[in-house]
Amino acid sequence: MREIYSKYRIIKELGEGGMGKVYLVEHESLGKRYAMKLCEGEAECRERKQLKNEAERMKMLDDRRIPYLVDYFEEEDVSGLVMEYVTGETLAERIARQCPFSENDTLVIMKKLAAVVAFLHAQNPQLIYGDIKPENFIITPEGELRLIDFGTALSGHGELRPEKMAGTYGYCPPEQRGGKSISAAADVYAMAVLAVFMLTGIDPSKPPYHAADPGEWPKLSAGFAALLTEALSADPAGRPQDAGIMLGRLQKLRPEKNAGIRAAAAVLYRGLLFAAISAGMLMIRAAVLGRIYLAEERIFFTLCGIIATWRFLRSLRERRGGFTLKREWNVIYTEKTERVSF
Repeated sequence: MREIYSKYRIIKELGEGGMGKVYLVEHESLGKRYAMKLCEGEAECRERKQLKNEAERMKMLDDRRIPYLVDYFEEEDVSGLVMEYVTGETLAERIARQCPFSENDTLVIMKKLAAVVAFLHAQNPQLIYGDIKPENFIITPEGELRLIDFGTALSGHGELRPEKMAGTYGYCPPEQRGGKSISAAADVYAMAVLAVFMLTGIDPSKPPYHAADPGEWPKLSAGFAALLTEALSADPAGRPQDAGIMLGRLQKLRPEKNAGIRAAAAVLYRGLLFAAISAGMLMIRAAVLGRIYLAEERIFFTLCGIIATWRFLRSLRERRGGFTLKREWNVIYTEKTERVSF
């Protein structure tokens, strides 16, 4: 094997997939490091065509949770896809080290996972990932969840039929295993299988190749158990129809460890609001009767100040999240030192 492909020098092998091997490479002129997926074979072979399709899809996806495309090249006997090198551990490695997960930890990861898949399902035409499994997600040192490897993704409107059964046994829904057309609901099924894997430690990619039965699940909140049961329906119509709907359902499920604090805070807030309204009504009554009660005025304005401060601090927290997201977008665009056209 040559050590130089196009203008990239191979440093080491990172892994191997169905279409070829992935390497850590360094740009000879810039000295920057990237991940490169190489596919060898005849120019018209299926694997090389699939790699080019993967590059076409990645070129259209600008999202921090997806590695950005740097370059794509074709030589006589090889094609190469160069993309951002994402550091961290795969979700599979995290599961092997930490499994089984608590319900709270599972929810944290599933919300991040559903958010990035929802981004794909929201594209026009819709993008169905088709091979959701822990090996295809990387958790960065900052705690971000990144989705990698778009070799099996399908793009189109409505249900799609792959040329052959793609995906991983155990994670694929019945329609995908049977070679039938699939929709975004297939990704929803695979996400639920992954969640059950995290909760139980029972690997669905090993015999008998399916998610653990509900009787093997740990005790879960009623809402989470119901959502997983629905998402694992053998009938695609019985599942949440895309990851956006799945994400909305997941976001309503709050970690139990914060439930008591949130409930107490909600009761306190409603109490303050009720007291402020009562004090305000007393002030109005006093004004109608031509009397002034300084005590009610002080109580009213004090409570209004507390409520306004509470709302202001909450809005700051929400804006801080938006600022962080915008800052990440700025970083990602400044890192794009090369433009891809093919």
